[in-house]
Amino acid sequence: MFSQAYTLQITNLQGQPVMPAQTLYAGNNAVYLPNLPAGMYFVTLTSGKQVQTLRWVVQ
Repeated sequence: MFSQAYTLQITNLQGQPVMPAQTLYAGNNAVYLPNLPAGMYFVTLTSGKQVQTLRWVVQ
């Protein structure tokens, strides 16, 4: 999808960030969120003008 660095943002259903935005690079990346409560979140990846938002359910 993205060939360069991209920004990762995770927000709750109210649009509030649940973690600071992170810059990630191509390859394997991990985000550690041990205290994230169960619920639905939106994960947004941005690179330049490209934006993709995914729904993420934590059980």
